Amino acid sequence: PYIVPMNFGYRDGILFFHSAKQGRKIDLIKKNPNVCFEVDQLIRFKKAKMACEWGLEYKSVIGSGRALLLDNIEEKIKGLHIIMSQYSQRTFEYPDEMLEKTLVIKIVIDRMTGKQS
Repeated sequence: PYIVPMNFGYRDGILFFHSAKQGRKIDLIKKNPNVCFEVDQLIRFKKAKMACEWGLEYKSVIGSGRALLLDNIEEKIKGLHIIMSQYSQRTFEYPDEMLEKTLVIKIVIDRMTGKQS
């Protein structure tokens, strides 16, 4: 098992992540492309007089899927656009030098559940 926090993009049942072309997560995906993911969002802490009444409002999603490593320039640009659109409405360009060093990971989701408190 291996977990690493990453920025992501989501569209139509597919997650996209960007990564260096080498490293532990890439080695593990090459050995076994079946992956799990978890995304959470802290809404707020709920304070109370007694410790056992404290709580947390949150949203979370947990799921699994199959990871594909995208090294084709056009596929990488599409994935990077989806990632960036998650955080900004700007349109970005990606220098060739950066695209050469970057790998995009595409996770086709086969199972996903959500929870909120």
